[in-house]
Amino acid sequence: MEKPHKLIRLLCICVSLSVAFCIPLQAIAQSSPSLNLCQDKGIVFGFFNGVQTTRAQAGFARDEFKRLHGTSTPTGESIQYEVFYNYSKKFEDFVETFEQRLLEQDGLLEGRFELFQEAGSGGGPWWSSIVDALIAEVGIIKGYVDYGQAASIAWLASLVADTTQFTEVNYGEQRLRIDNLMLEGKKLLFVAHSQGNLFVNKAYDYTTKIKSYPAESVKVVHIAPASPRLTGKHVLADLDLVINGLRVLGSVPDITDPIPIPAFRPAGVNGNKDILGHGVIEIYINQLLDISTPVKIYINEALNTLV
Repeated sequence: MEKPHKLIRLLCICVSLSVAFCIPLQAIAQSSPSLNLCQDKGIVFGFFNGVQTTRAQAGFARDEFKRLHGTSTPTGESIQYEVFYNYSKKFEDFVETFEQRLLEQDGLLEGRFELFQEAGSGGGPWWSSIVDALIAEVGIIKGYVDYGQAASIAWLASLVADTTQFTEVNYGEQRLRIDNLMLEGKKLLFVAHSQGNLFVNKAYDYTTKIKSYPAESVKVVHIAPASPRLTGKHVLADLDLVINGLRVLGSVPDITDPIPIPAFRPAGVNGNKDILGHGVIEIYINQLLDISTPVKIYINEALNTLV
């Protein structure tokens, strides 16, 4: 009869120790993300999309990053990929202009919004076939791309001049997600393209300065940065017509790599070419272009050195 009593006493001692030690430690852990004892291990790769990018396009880029960098580091740490989506001002006007150009073709292209990405970057297999079939309207691509370039540069210039234009809804969504990831104890890699670099700087400051998350647990890689401020390594093509169009403001980081002229640029994995030299898929992570090498190296370095 003594053995059951001894077992009960032993269980009581274990419960007492749990109350004495685990609860205070849990309270301490909840007060600071860096001391969280219930952390999920792993890295979150957050992609901040560029100007005039649809959610579908941002998701495609995220998936391509995942294909290129895998779901785990060489040490076996898991990598989770997410989109920190940001909107372009008057993006609806941009899409509306595209719709109007489609309607001009006697209704033949009405509702064909899947052509938006191809047209915006200057051509793809479907778009090229359509232009070939509509010889009289061969100028439709040039007119649309010229408008897209001008609209993108104007929007980016306004953001660089006045960063208060960030919408609270847009940035609030990003802050909320960052809060959750910090509570989970995730290591964070922010990769930003174009206008996303303006958002990523605010996200970095929020994470490391306002929330005091360890700086060695947060890294940034800038692709085609529209921001004069850099919080990590960057890559910028010499013939990126969108970002280099901002040079009149004196706010563009240094060019890092050359790319071929449009006639000699291979298509990206989405089948599209980019005559503006600005697309993340068509240019910066296009494995057929040399500029993709430093992008891949910087991202891998960041993934492997997060603490």
